[in-house]
Amino acid sequence: MAEREYLKTPVLCLVENVCAKMKAAIPVAFQKNSPKDEPDLNDKVSAILNAEKDSFEREYPAIRFGIATTIPDHSWHEQHLLIETKFIRSSTTPSKASDGIAADLMKYPAEVHVLFLVYDPHRAISNDDKFRSAFEKKRPCTVFIVR
Repeated sequence: MAEREYLKTPVLCLVENVCAKMKAAIPVAFQKNSPKDEPDLNDKVSAILNAEKDSFEREYPAIRFGIATTIPDHSWHEQHLLIETKFIRSSTTPSKASDGIAADLMKYPAEVHVLFLVYDPHRAISNDDKFRSAFEKKRPCTVFIVR
């Protein structure tokens, strides 16, 4: 009661649950071998998301933006949640990751909550709070950095 959990929307409760799972599972999944690329990371994320039940969709739905179509990495349509996974390699600068997140935020409808799961094993992002808050102040989204 003190944490006022009852005031949180269902989608925010789901986001917290997903983040807790990723925080525990991603470091274990890649403790010996890093993902070879972002699709490899998304394979593991998909397995973690659907370990309990198959409520999450992969590469769905296709969303029109202007004359282009964009597709989130994962989604839970019932909760209006889209998940985008970002893999920051040793050669990826935080500004490049920032540009990718900003572009995604622009393309997705305002009524959905977007969770950005940022895997940063080399600590390219030096200030997590500053990186995260720049996006979370703009619109409903969550930037979760895991290492």
